[in-house]
Amino acid sequence: FFTEAEWLLHDKPVRNYDYYYDQLVCIGELLSTCIISYFLNEKGLSNTWLDIRDLLRTDDNFRDANVDWDFSAPRIHTAIHEAISQT
Repeated sequence: FFTEAEWLLHDKPVRNYDYYYDQLVCIGELLSTCIISYFLNEKGLSNTWLDIRDLLRTDDNFRDANVDWDFSAPRIHTAIHEAISQT
């Protein structure tokens, strides 16, 4: 995650502010969910961390994106069922 943030911060900006804002906020959200997943596993609450970037697609309306549920819902459903069957 930190490498992705570094790339965003060091590359010459070629997109608008809202794009970069969403990318950085996303990294924070991903990191926090990893920490919570690890904590729960350490406490004996088995769980599987899922990378939402593989499951959810939105439009390019940065900072106010709309989810493409037709694309995303089946992927989320499959990933959750696979994760449940592994625990």
